[in-house]
Amino acid sequence: MQSEHQSVARKDNDKASYLVGQDDEGHWLAVEIHGLGGGIFMSRDKAFRYARDESHGLPGAVRFVDEPICLFIS
Repeated sequence: MQSEHQSVARKDNDKASYLVGQDDEGHWLAVEIHGLGGGIFMSRDKAFRYARDESHGLPGAVRFVDEPICLFIS
């Protein structure tokens, strides 16, 4: 189940890059590195699929991280 997420329109030549990892509480997150989008997910796979789809499957656009990450929603 996805909860909060947002998408921001980008120019075609702008590349969205995402980090996929867990927060301090163990929730799976996908976070766009410029703060333009992201989400909280029930599994690593769902977070990865969201990040891959949002970055249009561009090679290298999704990176997994071991350290805790945060998602800021304003």
